[in-house]
Amino acid sequence: MSMEFYGGYKVNSESGIDLTLLRERLKMTVTERIQANARALRVVEAVRNAQSARCRANPSVVGRQQR
Repeated sequence: MSMEFYGGYKVNSESGIDLTLLRERLKMTVTERIQANARALRVVEAVRNAQSARCRANPSVVGRQQR
C-alpha cells in the first residue's frame, strides 16, 4: 500500500519500506550513519543487560512475556 506525503511523494514503497526514513538516513554522511547505528546498538545492549539483570534477580520471570 502506497501513501502520499504532503509534498506529493510516496511515504511507503510497494513493499512497505518507509521511504521518509530512508531519505532522511541517506541525507546523512556515512560517518553520521555509523554513529547513529552505534548509539542504537548501545540502547539495545542496555535493554538486554537490564533484562538479564532482571532475570538473574527474579528467575521466575524467565520465559514469561509482558502484556
